[in-house]
Amino acid sequence: MNKYKSFKINSKMNVKKSKDPFFHIIIDNFFDDMQLKELLKDWPSSNDYKWNNTRKKINGEINLLENGIKSINDPSKLPLNWRNFFNFTHYDGNFINCINNLFEKENLIPDQTYNWSGLRENLPNSYQLIHSDALVHPIKGWKKYLTIMIYFDDAKIIRKGNLELWDKEMKSSKVSIKPLFNRLVIFECTPTSYHGVPQCDYLRRAFTMSFIDPTVKNNFLRNKAKFVARPTDSKKVSEQGLLRTKIN
Repeated sequence: MNKYKSFKINSKMNVKKSKDPFFHIIIDNFFDDMQLKELLKDWPSSNDYKWNNTRKKINGEINLLENGIKSINDPSKLPLNWRNFFNFTHYDGNFINCINNLFEKENLIPDQTYNWSGLRENLPNSYQLIHSDALVHPIKGWKKYLTIMIYFDDAKIIRKGNLELWDKEMKSSKVSIKPLFNRLVIFECTPTSYHGVPQCDYLRRAFTMSFIDPTVKNNFLRNKAKFVARPTDSKKVSEQGLLRTKIN
């Protein structure tokens, strides 16, 4: 691993932990603001060819589960500052220890294959319906424990685009989290850690990554996201959600 630029973790971050509806942590002022603003200057244009788009169709029908979401998982396609950020968040001992301490767990490490890591962009009028994340790495079989989101949006431009956390019965949204600049959100990955961004009306930017336990393998667990229907969603959402877990 080549030497990478260090990013400052603030000692006076604001930490809120909750187990409702599932274990999650909301942390404001996690990184140094100026360093994140420098990163944001190198955010790729929405028209850049490097972005990957969401699946347009599921089993020949229009995808009802997600639309208008772009991703870049390969750091080699990004400017140096972003490559440094990938390296820091996936290999720096202080950052890894900080996340383990916050989660009160030992021996978790970032998924260094970058399978679930990278830049995420929600275009205006985009959505990602409610789902629980994959539970194991699709190739390695490692158990996935944590999903982490780092947000880059100024409060002045945020309108609709909150991360919603739903109860396990899928009766209601219990928590709605604004994607504020320099806010880091961690949540535990379980079969019923249902979450999503069901509506977004502005250009929403985030960085995501996952922590796994490399000592635990379980190839029988689900290695893809499972989408579920809200009370107001059509039956077709449930049908597509089931299909989505089976399509490569």
